[in-house]
Amino acid sequence: MHSFNRSIASRAAVVASLFAIGLSACGEATGPGTAPPATIAALPRTLTTLEQEAIRASNGFGLSLLREVASESAGKNVVLSPFSASVALGMAYAGSNGTTETAMRETLGWGARSRADILSGYRDLPGLILGLDPKVDIRSANALWVRNGFPVLASYTSEMQSVFSASVRNGAFDAATIAEMNAWASQSTNGRIPKVVESLDDDMVAMLMNALYFKASWRDRFDVAKTRSVPFSTSAGAQPSVATMFREDTMAYGVSRGAQVAELSYGNTAFVMTLVLPQAGTSPRQWLQGLDATAFSAALPTAERKVDLSLPKFRLAVDYQLADALSRMGMGIAFRAREANFTRIANAELFLTHVKQDVFIDVNEEGTEAAAVTQVGVGLVSAPVIPVMHLDRPFLFFIRERLSGTILFAGIIEQPSS
Repeated sequence: MHSFNRSIASRAAVVASLFAIGLSACGEATGPGTAPPATIAALPRTLTTLEQEAIRASNGFGLSLLREVASESAGKNVVLSPFSASVALGMAYAGSNGTTETAMRETLGWGARSRADILSGYRDLPGLILGLDPKVDIRSANALWVRNGFPVLASYTSEMQSVFSASVRNGAFDAATIAEMNAWASQSTNGRIPKVVESLDDDMVAMLMNALYFKASWRDRFDVAKTRSVPFSTSAGAQPSVATMFREDTMAYGVSRGAQVAELSYGNTAFVMTLVLPQAGTSPRQWLQGLDATAFSAALPTAERKVDLSLPKFRLAVDYQLADALSRMGMGIAFRAREANFTRIANAELFLTHVKQDVFIDVNEEGTEAAAVTQVGVGLVSAPVIPVMHLDRPFLFFIRERLSGTILFAGIIEQPSS
């Protein structure tokens, strides 16, 4: 299991953890009127330039992915883990080459950074996000499954282990392998995501997975006695009654980009939930348009004030196929057989068959529990399909001398006769 052991360095990194829904935390929540736990006021060390860029890349990719997935599901809830997707795709990126490598690098937000820098970022970034707050217990894991007999390069498996701390496993890619993959996902998410794989295609030769789990208590929990059902106005115009939590407290709060922005802290304050309420007439999807990592960071509140806040309780379990969204973001070549280049995985014609993410989240008076598993399938280009040419409709014919190219006879057959 890949445990993260270093800290976030800036507000931007804290926000990266929010988008990385996949964290796990335990520890007692602070009840109303109870003295809060100690506050984490500084990082144990200064971030390197590369680490800062890794955070910007993760946030930028996350915002773009959220925007694309939201565009596919108008009027529906959306919850995903861009961070988990970035790590799983980073494992695939390590095996890419040529124009595929360029497309994946740019889509994942790394700009012109070298491959060595990017792999260093993937090795170090998890440590920046997890492990800072003793009140927050975070789990993460990476794994690579390889079909029995498929000749993955030793250099690739070495990078999976040294850069991503991934467990490398072989299997027949049969029912037993599927059961093993699902057991791994369940164990890595504390049972919240027990099944992620239904079947494995015959052309699939490898599977990459990242799992993240998060459970944290609010620094100041909501009073259960204040929770009540109130109307919630949906984008479709309905007003169902939903269980809603209420709290009047001092918190980070501001107004930016035409929205109210507030932050609720977990544990010792290293982790927060950032809440954004666009002004009336502006939908969350509209607010996301044109938003990059820099603009998002600028929109975060920098001052605290007393706020009368309400927050609906919600619990969701969803899954997404991300290939279309990633293709629109610029990674399409990775999914196209005979165009994709993953020769750093094996000396074979490989392509990404799919990217799927399963997500769970539960937000209540005590805190938040969330989990995500991202899987990336790697397929082998099959032998060429035998073309079918049935001359059962009008056709042309030419009789020619092959070496000189001279056409001796030519014709069109509209209706054959014997």
